[in-house]
Amino acid sequence: MDNYAKRHIIVFLFAENNNMEDLIKALRIFEKYCDDYHRKFPFCCGHDIIVFNGAGKNDVSLEDITELHKLGWESYEDFGFYSFRYGSN
Repeated sequence: MDNYAKRHIIVFLFAENNNMEDLIKALRIFEKYCDDYHRKFPFCCGHDIIVFNGAGKNDVSLEDITELHKLGWESYEDFGFYSFRYGSN
């Protein structure tokens, strides 16, 4: 099993029944880093993945990156974060 698959299994195993509350926490973090354009179009979604395009890992504090990871988000190259946790079941 490659590292990509392992990360997503770990995220799945730690997911609890409070997905809505965790998603709201993540949105509050993302809100701090959004510019005006990304406030209008902050996400793209498809095939059970949600991607936040408003800020990259270099724009977000280490404390917030750590919290986002706990909430099921990973950095997406240099321009955003993604999660499989909030997709369909």
